[in-house]
Amino acid sequence: MSYINSISAGVFRIVTHNVSRGRAILIGCILCLYCLLPFAVSLITGNPVVAAMKYVGVMGMEPEFADTYNITTAIQSAKQGFDPLQQNPVDVTARPMNYPRVWLLLGNLNITPEHSYLIAFGFIALFVVAMILVLYPLPIQQKLIALIAVCSPPVLLAVERGNNDLVIVSLIVTAIAIGSSKSVYPAVKTILQYAMLLCAAVLKLYPFVAIVSLLNFKDKRSMYAVLFCTMLFAVYCFVTLEDIRQIGKVVPAAISTSFGAMVIPDYILIKCAKFGVVIPQGFVKVLTLVLCCVAPLFALRKNILNVQQTLIDYTTFSGRLWMASATIFCTVFVLGHNFDYRLVFLLLSLPQLFRWIEHQSNVASIALSCIVLLLWMSFHISPQYSLFKDAMNMANELVAWVLFSLFGALLLRNSQPVFLLFTTFQHVVQSRGVSAPLHHARVMSEQ
Repeated sequence: MSYINSISAGVFRIVTHNVSRGRAILIGCILCLYCLLPFAVSLITGNPVVAAMKYVGVMGMEPEFADTYNITTAIQSAKQGFDPLQQNPVDVTARPMNYPRVWLLLGNLNITPEHSYLIAFGFIALFVVAMILVLYPLPIQQKLIALIAVCSPPVLLAVERGNNDLVIVSLIVTAIAIGSSKSVYPAVKTILQYAMLLCAAVLKLYPFVAIVSLLNFKDKRSMYAVLFCTMLFAVYCFVTLEDIRQIGKVVPAAISTSFGAMVIPDYILIKCAKFGVVIPQGFVKVLTLVLCCVAPLFALRKNILNVQQTLIDYTTFSGRLWMASATIFCTVFVLGHNFDYRLVFLLLSLPQLFRWIEHQSNVASIALSCIVLLLWMSFHISPQYSLFKDAMNMANELVAWVLFSLFGALLLRNSQPVFLLFTTFQHVVQSRGVSAPLHHARVMSEQ
């Protein structure tokens, strides 16, 4: 436990250290110049900005804003009579669209591939506004830490690709901001926040899990709203089931530029296959799923978690943001493979982690350290340094597993029904004479 306390103490000093305004502005300018480095290199060398993205740790892809371009070309392919989820001939790379078909409705606005830049800039603008809304209330030293995270390779990758995860972030932040506002009529607030979250879910499916951030067990209206939205989303998934299956087939699953529970197992399978060792893939998937269930429970039983310092106030903006961030991260992690740009959702967890760290929470300090490491260890390394690149990727995935375990444990702790079930189980185990820590159960009973 000594090394954990040392890490926690170090992070606490960094987070609470007073920084002068002049020094903060200087550091902020340096980070902004770092993000603009590809544009400077492009102007000097005459090469495309995409080619210069490697200097900020991003593997550029042509055409520019490739993910936005994939949507606009899919719209054109659909107008030509093709099913863009299977064939997208208008795309110069012939990539099928791997997003729900609802994106094709943009075709009613006469969207063409020439509008890709305009749409991508719109995505980026919405994301910037969302980040300002999330980070503006923080003290200046915490803003700097958050800015370091914002300038990391996964976030720049999302911007470079013009990925629509940027829109999803803005929708979730707006929904939670409305839900946390006291100046909006309750009925209007309920309708708007759930409508925005449903919109995010329809656009990308996985954001639906963030609905737990709006759930309040003490408010029946909230529970009914969540139940109603769940039924609507279930109907939507049932109606579009074939599309969802097709999307699952065409979504790329790269190891070097992704994170998730299956990245390390797939890497091991590939290496074993080179030596003629065949391991059943189904067995590996089941084993990985079991590990995903066990890891948060293991973290939950450790003394590094302190109930009094890691309980969330569901009425606060930061608490709901953390809940949305943690549920999305844990969900997509279990799904197996995700491009690194999906790590942008971790930015939403920062305000609540800072609040916990101010109360000297060990688990929050470790989680914040993992987030910064995970974001910056995703720095793209040239394939010519393959050995170092593989080692970096595996180390990055181990950090992701630690963060998944911590966030999973904190989600269990802050989910009242699940946590009560867990503590009841501990009581039963203890009554049978098996050693089990009762710290969590005692605190809950005292409350």
